[in-house]
Amino acid sequence: MSSKWEYFTPFYIFNIILIVLYPFIRNYGNTFMLNYKDSWGFKRENSVLTFILTILTIRFLRYFTNWKKYIHEVFFYCKSGIAILTLIIDYKLSLWYMFLCITVWLLFKPPRYNGPSNIVYIQNEQLFNQIVMTDKNINVRQTKHKENIQNIWFCIFYSNYSDDCLYTEEIFAKLSLKYLTKSLNFAKIDVDLNENLCKKLKINITGMKISLPYIILFVNGEEKERFPGTDNKGNLLRAKFYREKELVKIFELDDIYEKTK
Repeated sequence: MSSKWEYFTPFYIFNIILIVLYPFIRNYGNTFMLNYKDSWGFKRENSVLTFILTILTIRFLRYFTNWKKYIHEVFFYCKSGIAILTLIIDYKLSLWYMFLCITVWLLFKPPRYNGPSNIVYIQNEQLFNQIVMTDKNINVRQTKHKENIQNIWFCIFYSNYSDDCLYTEEIFAKLSLKYLTKSLNFAKIDVDLNENLCKKLKINITGMKISLPYIILFVNGEEKERFPGTDNKGNLLRAKFYREKELVKIFELDDIYEKTK
């Protein structure tokens, strides 16, 4: 889903409700502890709200090009701040509030992108080897062209359990629509269904999958570039951003497109 109507889905509606509940919770409970001043002379409520606002400002500087990701960050930190404030007011209110937050989190997931895309879904390692790890272009085989066309694949390794993969779906779809040529193709591979392939390609799929989505550019069956990369010790780096302009620059998609269009 990618339209203004996605912001009227249950995920957004209920998260907004959880945030606007705070004034009602505040009026219901005992606010004496909220107005208690610390050693610096700040009220506890103001200290928590200022802290949350500071975090959101920092996060904005990182995600200002990905509004979906930033909105989700706003939801998370606002609800965390409210949980702390309700705990100061009354621990029972805080428990009820956290119960509501967990319930919404379990029942309502962020809407997925389902707009136009030129990305091919590769289900297994055998298919991956057949169409990606070869110098024979799939378009040549399908159209029986005899011209010499390179086999270039922009491969996105993702997981349905990774938030970053969810937030970047639309970015990759736009890249596929803009840069697809006879030589340059786009594919996505589910790492949870292809663990053996990921091990061979040295893609980290352990823990919280902090390195996903992982992108590798293959040219005629050989790896050309990957993102995120590794440090001097060979340790996998965590991506600080997934922005369209930076990805185009890293993988030189403009140059590839001009040479293969």
